[in-house]
Amino acid sequence: MSVLGGLMPTMAKRKAGRKKGPLPPREMIAAFKGSSEFGEWFERLLEYCRRESGWATLPASSVIERALILFARDQGFDEEAPAR
Repeated sequence: MSVLGGLMPTMAKRKAGRKKGPLPPREMIAAFKGSSEFGEWFERLLEYCRRESGWATLPASSVIERALILFARDQGFDEEAPAR
């Protein structure tokens, strides 16, 4: 018996991960560090994008993906971006 009032401790349930399917798992593409001021600016940008799009849970990765596509076009890189 345990010291917890006669109850056996239990492990917390783990959240289910990505569903396994026919697609290969995704890999990390890029990561970067920045100042706290840049991080705060990025958070404000995310909130703005979420408010304007009406998608309250718009992922940061979607904002970055869109920014990269627009930047590539602006630079004259006309190759179509593949699906993430």
